[in-house]
Amino acid sequence: MKVTDVIHNCQDLASLKEASIDKKIYDAETFYIPLGREVAPLMVRELIENIENYKTKSRLMASR
Repeated sequence: MKVTDVIHNCQDLASLKEASIDKKIYDAETFYIPLGREVAPLMVRELIENIENYKTKSRLMASR
């Protein structure tokens, strides 16, 4: 299932270039999260948590 692949790709977003990060987050939020909510809600929850963790860390780093 593609959601599993997206979860894996979003586990370590910080190691990617900013353009790749933006695209992965956009794709996840636009396509995979809405579709996955019906099929794999637990996986989608993990994906959302990965993205939120990345965004939180990014904001903390930017504020330093």
